[in-house]
Amino acid sequence: MGLLVPLLFLLFFNRCSFFVTADKDLIQKTCQTTKYYGLCVSSLQIDPKSLQSDVPGLAAIITTLAIANASDTAAYLVKLLNHTTDSSLKSVLQECSNRYKDAGAALGGSLQELDSQTYDYAYVQVMAAKDYPNSCHNVFKQKPKLVYPLELKRREEGLERLCDVALGIISLLGFD
Repeated sequence: MGLLVPLLFLLFFNRCSFFVTADKDLIQKTCQTTKYYGLCVSSLQIDPKSLQSDVPGLAAIITTLAIANASDTAAYLVKLLNHTTDSSLKSVLQECSNRYKDAGAALGGSLQELDSQTYDYAYVQVMAAKDYPNSCHNVFKQKPKLVYPLELKRREEGLERLCDVALGIISLLGFD
């Protein structure tokens, strides 16, 4: 019986190795499992909290960056909206701004799910957020006379990549 407790202790902590605090090695190992390794590492390196984070914390940091991208893009679209008189373009820009706000809200929900350790729901929220920019792009496609702004394309790709990184990290948390 005396040997059983330490053995169970070792098994538990060996299984929970993703919940130790991060260092550069953990960040690199975690990022290697994502679709965009360079983006993952560079994004985590700019946040000093990443060195003291566990894997759920790393997912939260990336998700927070994705929220910032979505919020900034929604604000960018409102700025464009306020500088145009074309009613068709105004309508499309408003729709796109709403989709990026929806993406930010879904990512906020993902943060809550990460905090609650309901990783499957966190994953679903990030998947939804990743798709919202695509619906914006599709609205532009429905209006052939309107050109999809290159800056918006760049922002869309940035959000999608951050979401892909977040999804890669969240998938490490084992929610099957």
